[in-house]
Amino acid sequence: QLTEEVEQQLHHMRLSGVTAKEAIAKVAGETGLSKKELYWAWLRL
Repeated sequence: QLTEEVEQQLHHMRLSGVTAKEAIAKVAGETGLSKKELYWAWLRL
């Protein structure tokens, strides 16, 4: 489930200069969400 908290985490990482690949891999590992779903969330930021 892609929650607002997960989206905020991605947003914070993006603002911190983390690459999409690094951020998505980290969040996917922590949450078990699919990388595809996280990538689409990243693009919406």
